[in-house]
Amino acid sequence: MKKHPVHTTEQLRGGAKDFCEVLGQIPSAFVWEDKIKAIVQGSLPVGTLQGLWNATLESSLLGIRVLNDFFAPRHNPTDISAFDYQGFVPPSKFLTDSEKKDIDKHIAHLTIQRTETSPKPWEIYDMLRRAHDTAATFLRFLLTPDGKQYLPAGVDVSSHIAMCEQIEAEMRRFLNQPKA
Repeated sequence: MKKHPVHTTEQLRGGAKDFCEVLGQIPSAFVWEDKIKAIVQGSLPVGTLQGLWNATLESSLLGIRVLNDFFAPRHNPTDISAFDYQGFVPPSKFLTDSEKKDIDKHIAHLTIQRTETSPKPWEIYDMLRRAHDTAATFLRFLLTPDGKQYLPAGVDVSSHIAMCEQIEAEMRRFLNQPKA
């Protein structure tokens, strides 16, 4: 693994704050599908519903990818990684290499694969669950004696943990699945 400069505690607090903001973005596709779509359906111009679904899906996919990369060793000196937080033992990335590659291709490129599988049948709810489960380990770390130094001011980490649990429960209800 390539050695990178050590980030300051203040920079890592900023990373924890951004982590929470990205985490809040991840359930966008689910919230659209479960809460908002039925309310606005019929009151929007033709094609708008699909455009909004695409926007929320891509927002979720981008957030999922960002958090997945957070749980990997740094690639660049300016990246912030879970490995930078002293005292935290990061879990493995939660996306498979194939899922990460598919997300990268979908978000950043117009490709033949994208046109041949449009709309792609994303396993978005499973990815959301894995992202939330993995993210919760970092959030819980921030509440420990070792993690408190990285707590960003004004961020209620406990409410982010509760959000992960609530979204998972609502997705299970939406998908009619029992808790594992």
